[in-house]
Amino acid sequence: MTQRPVWQVVGVYLGFSWVVLQVIDVLAQNVGLPPAVFPSALGLLLVGLPIVVITAVVQHSPRTGAGARSGWTRFFTWRNAIGTGVGAFAVWGLVSAGLFLLRSAGESSSQEPSGRTLAVLPFNFQGSPDLKYLGDGFVDLLSTKLDGAGDLRVVDPRAILSLASDRDSDILAPLQASEFSGSLGAGLFVLGNILEVGGRLTVTAALYRGGPSPSVVAEASETGSADAVFESVDGLATQLLAGLADGPASRVQHVAAVSTGSLPALRAYLEGERAYRLGRYRDAVSSFQQAVELDSTYAVAYYRLSVVAEFSTLSELAQESAELAFRHAHRLSDRDRGLLEAFLAWRRGAHAEAESLYRELVRSYPDEVEAWFELGEVLIHGNPLHGRSFEEAWDPFLRVLELDPQNTAAMYHLARIASVTGRFAMLDSLVDAHNRLNPGGDRELEVRSLQAFSRPQPSLQAEVLQQLPAATDVGVALASWDAATWTEDAAGARQVVTYLTDRSRGTEVRSLGHAWLAQLELASGRVAAARGQLAQLSALDPVAGIEYRALLSAHPLLGATSEELATLASALEAMDAAAVPPSNNPSILYSVHDGVHGLLRAYLLGVVRARMGDTQGALAAANATAATSTGPSEGSMAADLGASVRAQLLWHQGRYPEALAEMETTTREVWYIGTLSSAFYGQALERFLRGELLFQAGRLEEAARWFATGSQIAPYELAFRPLAYERLGQIHEALGNAGQAARFYGKFVNLWQSADSTLLPRVAEARSRLESLGG
Repeated sequence: MTQRPVWQVVGVYLGFSWVVLQVIDVLAQNVGLPPAVFPSALGLLLVGLPIVVITAVVQHSPRTGAGARSGWTRFFTWRNAIGTGVGAFAVWGLVSAGLFLLRSAGESSSQEPSGRTLAVLPFNFQGSPDLKYLGDGFVDLLSTKLDGAGDLRVVDPRAILSLASDRDSDILAPLQASEFSGSLGAGLFVLGNILEVGGRLTVTAALYRGGPSPSVVAEASETGSADAVFESVDGLATQLLAGLADGPASRVQHVAAVSTGSLPALRAYLEGERAYRLGRYRDAVSSFQQAVELDSTYAVAYYRLSVVAEFSTLSELAQESAELAFRHAHRLSDRDRGLLEAFLAWRRGAHAEAESLYRELVRSYPDEVEAWFELGEVLIHGNPLHGRSFEEAWDPFLRVLELDPQNTAAMYHLARIASVTGRFAMLDSLVDAHNRLNPGGDRELEVRSLQAFSRPQPSLQAEVLQQLPAATDVGVALASWDAATWTEDAAGARQVVTYLTDRSRGTEVRSLGHAWLAQLELASGRVAAARGQLAQLSALDPVAGIEYRALLSAHPLLGATSEELATLASALEAMDAAAVPPSNNPSILYSVHDGVHGLLRAYLLGVVRARMGDTQGALAAANATAATSTGPSEGSMAADLGASVRAQLLWHQGRYPEALAEMETTTREVWYIGTLSSAFYGQALERFLRGELLFQAGRLEEAARWFATGSQIAPYELAFRPLAYERLGQIHEALGNAGQAARFYGKFVNLWQSADSTLLPRVAEARSRLESLGG
């Protein structure tokens, strides 16, 4: 063999090295091994590689062939070369892996400082030697007071004192304290001083946020007798906790911290705030109730209790707490009293006043999260009662998320608007964010139901249906409410609502299910099926059966006969409203009519008498209705329903202008939570009738507003949804809005695609109009 030129040896060396480098680079990126193994092993592999190359040269050299090898050339055999290369690779691979693991262990042992973990460091003490123990004692005392306040956690005082005892100096500068606290995983720390003079203590403390440049978050100071150490600790803890509430989203928490003198009440309040933000509203109710038990004048805790009680559908508690919040508002600033004034107006059903007050607040304080949120509440729940679109709430709720990106209550309100307006990508984003932030929260199943039935999604719908049997009564009702009210999938909503009627549920729950199913059947044009649901409701709850049958006797589709109307009138006359027992379920979804059956009896008797043409009987019932005494939650309800009876009587007599004038006296100033739970509070019949009267008067644009907002509150309005769509198609066609006309005719046809045969001519007419419009 001939000797290889040097350039060939170098070329082979570089080429082979490049190939190995590429292979190892791919492995480093794709194989789940410590990345340090590959670069280190590569270095050693490239040390062994020259041995392999030299061996190749030696083996192919004429002077060192197989028969001429001697001396040092004997080492360069293929066996030795390969063994050396592999050995070097293996040894250094193990070494580098070991170094990686040691480094990883070192890294894992040092915790990343948490912004919700706090270290209370030893206080500097000056004074009598007999009290010097307080320097370390405050570590334990203050840590105990702060630990578990909301989501705040403190470092074990024993660990702090043990490590601090090894230090050369008792006094730490903020930067040293930050490093010391960070090594324990605390992103917050407290430094303090105690000065004792003549048996009196002056204690000062500062709460810092750690980092390369520690910053003071809050400062606190207490002065008192040496015998009152525990009171001093409480005062310091309260002041320091107030400092943790920073930014617009935490302003109410800050107000809560400085508006109570009870540290236990503040701790309970903060625990309630934590549960509230996690969407665990029932847990939040318990914590806020504990806070007001510990401090009966705690206005902000009453405010929050009202909010979470409402979200938990506990209406009576929500109403009482709102009143108590305002009663004790004298302890608050003008800004916060204004917030509670607007809140109380909303709770009392004064929608226009509440909207005005909240708008004034956000003008004066553009970063007031609470005012923006409650303004959104007023607009989304109150607007449809007054012929205004609930979409006006979109911007206020978006503003809430700008100020507080983790506000999940704003998310699920926005999700409802997104579903109705077809913003499905936004809907998905909101629901996913909500459930990511609040896994297992009280509203998780509800928003998932909204998402699943907003458009055809069989797999997601199946997941929701699988979860319903194990859900609470309120959980199933809320999932049903969203699917029925905020989507167009009547068939899918029926599937969800049917779970309310399962025999494993209580009577009240099953009755609610049948009432909602009757509405869904009417929405689908299935009159016979709706009558069947009302019959099942009557069998379970005779009182509710009479009330809903009497109300729906005024529905244009049901066409109650004179015999049926007479039977209903007799049943209502015989009803002893005072003897109707209250609901066993505190949720307003089931207890909404407790205490108002007398009002409903008078009103429904007027509805039936008006339908029968009994002028004297209807007017007597109207007067009795309007004169009925009610509570603050009912607001203008008695007067409104009395006016409605008179308007219905005039309607049946063909006196449309007078009927419209009567309807225009109604205000629907009722607390909105009742409208979510009752067809009577929400006055769906009255709102539809107002639209009809405006239509008859030729005031088409006004009529369109009432028809468009007629089913944006609760399932109790669904019976009127297809009739409103039909009218909206006719109105927009008359106004020359072909696209809008086609849209509503299409919605009407879609809802009544499986309607009773007697209604098919109306479906055919709508199809014809749709086709003529190019739909």
